[in-house]
Amino acid sequence: MTPHFRAIDVSGQPALEPADQAAPVLDWIPIRQLVVDDRYQRPLTRAGWQTIRRIAENFRWSRFSPVLVAPMPGALWAIIDGQHRTHAAAICGHDKVPCMSVHMDTAEQAQAFADVNGTVTRITVHHVFKAALAAGENWADGTNWITAQADRFAIVNGPGPNAARTVPFYVQGGTVYMDKAVVKHGDIGTLQLEDGAATMTWSAESQALSIIATYPMRLLIMANCRIMGTSSTHTTVYRMRRNGAAIKSIAFSVSQYTNSFSTSHMFNVSAGTHNFSFDYTREGSGTATQVENPSIAIFGGYR
Repeated sequence: MTPHFRAIDVSGQPALEPADQAAPVLDWIPIRQLVVDDRYQRPLTRAGWQTIRRIAENFRWSRFSPVLVAPMPGALWAIIDGQHRTHAAAICGHDKVPCMSVHMDTAEQAQAFADVNGTVTRITVHHVFKAALAAGENWADGTNWITAQADRFAIVNGPGPNAARTVPFYVQGGTVYMDKAVVKHGDIGTLQLEDGAATMTWSAESQALSIIATYPMRLLIMANCRIMGTSSTHTTVYRMRRNGAAIKSIAFSVSQYTNSFSTSHMFNVSAGTHNFSFDYTREGSGTATQVENPSIAIFGGYR
């Protein structure tokens, strides 16, 4: 074996019994048969489309990992992981993408989405720089790039002794900390509370929210939707869900006016991944039009 190659060696690790499950199937699946389940998937925000365009503009199969999907009725497959690169492939004119298909129900799909996107090994700037050097990237040739290896990097303001200075910005353990920040324009992909209590997938117009709590905490979740009705015999039932199960629901008749529904719910959660969603169903003989998409957001997390 060459000096640059390292074998897969787990001799120092205790063995584990694999779960009893069907083996996945690898195949090329037509993009027209791939669907996105908005009950647990992230919506495509402006930041999401920017990511898609970036992938498409530099599209290479060598950078395309198989899309994780689950078979659905009607010869369809629900995308668990890979909707951004699938959209990018479609923009580039491809009609099929490589997929790994695994049989799972909706609850397991949501859990798989949270696990795949929430359990990520962080890559430091040093690792990116090292890979760029190996790839021969121009920016990593040492002429136009500054890199530093340190446990902590900080910008300090104020003259005089250290006690009189402020630290508005510092980087530690691969995380950027800002004491105060003003964002003029931007999209939040992932938001982490000050003490690292929770990390969440965030969108201002989202129907689903995935939260990873690092310790037991109390959450305040808020949701909103607006429906335009044409008949009082029509009823709209709103439901806030946690891991697919309704935790709060309310029903009311929709009149000829625009009715807005807002709700909030505070409850305790244990450490781990929690998936929240907000949806509605229409019942009765009347008709109704959705004026504002259902949205859900975390308002606060407390010990």
